[in-house]
Amino acid sequence: MNWVVYLLQVNLALICFGLLYFAFFKGLTFFQWNRFYLLASLVLSFILPLFKLNLVHPMEVAADMTGIDWEYVDHLVTTPVVVSSSSVHFSPAS
Repeated sequence: MNWVVYLLQVNLALICFGLLYFAFFKGLTFFQWNRFYLLASLVLSFILPLFKLNLVHPMEVAADMTGIDWEYVDHLVTTPVVVSSSSVHFSPAS
């Protein structure tokens, strides 16, 4: 692993944990909880970049489409639909 990339990932994790601290834990009066959070976030910032997350999954072929007549499908899509202009009017008397 490239050390520069690793240090950038550690810094990104520290920034995220720091933003969470300022958003949620800064105003707490439980100083032991604050101390625990800050120490745990420091340790996790160095450990988390070592794990590789595989978020991109390769696409799988859903169906074999070699037997489809694409000219017929294109004809179905591009055929204009004729809407009749005559409509039936109903009145309360009918």
